Amino acid sequence: MAKQKSPTNDALLAKVKSRLKGLQENTKRVSGTWKPTGEHVVRLLPYKFADYPFIELYFHYDLTKENLLSPISNNNPDPIVEYADKIKEEGTRESYLLSRKLTPTMRTYVPVLIRDEEALGVRFWGIGKRTYEEILLIMNDPDYGWIIDPHTGTDLKVIFTPPEEAGNKYGKISVNPKRNTSPLADSDELIDKYLNEQKNIGEIYKEKTYDELKEALLAWLESDDKEEEKPTKDTPPSEETKAEEKEVVKKANDAFDKFFDKDKK
Repeated sequence: MAKQKSPTNDALLAKVKSRLKGLQENTKRVSGTWKPTGEHVVRLLPYKFADYPFIELYFHYDLTKENLLSPISNNNPDPIVEYADKIKEEGTRESYLLSRKLTPTMRTYVPVLIRDEEALGVRFWGIGKRTYEEILLIMNDPDYGWIIDPHTGTDLKVIFTPPEEAGNKYGKISVNPKRNTSPLADSDELIDKYLNEQKNIGEIYKEKTYDELKEALLAWLESDDKEEEKPTKDTPPSEETKAEEKEVVKKANDAFDKFFDKDKK
């Protein structure tokens, strides 16, 4: 009997990489969100907690180590937005850039079921403006219509192109509807399960209090990481530029103190 050939180190390392990737992706799934990593077939679902399935949330990015959900997502006051609106009234280029940096960015979430991954249940897919518009254009086409219907809807083919191939920082996502309609699942029992066993998006992205956001804003204003565009090594900032930057920071902090009256007892 011939001796069984042992796998090579390269083959074993390839298996290690594959398993590591799987474990890392499984870790991400715990949060209840999903993002494409290649080519997928995706079914959009109705959202259990609202009539409209697309959940538009607003986030403050890059102010802290975590992304901060803006309370305006839930029609609540946001001190960072209030401050951004106030300083924009100054009408200077610096105040405009600072205001823009502090204005939250919309990201839309929709419940999805990933074909061949149904065992992982319903997750939320976070999409940017362009992908959101692509999906809405498909739904606005009378040939497709309400593709989210659990009985007569349509799956989407979603392809993610990585940054190195797409030639940009974030990669590219393309979305195309499948040719034929199909039910969400093979039985009414399974359909009901997917429709009802959904998390509320608020369990995943929790809103900070007004005071917590004020503290985050003040900490960011007092840090050194606020510049929209930092000089390159070939063009170090001049002394004049440094002085201007210090003045902008001082004005921003003074405006914060005045606007929020933080010393008021």
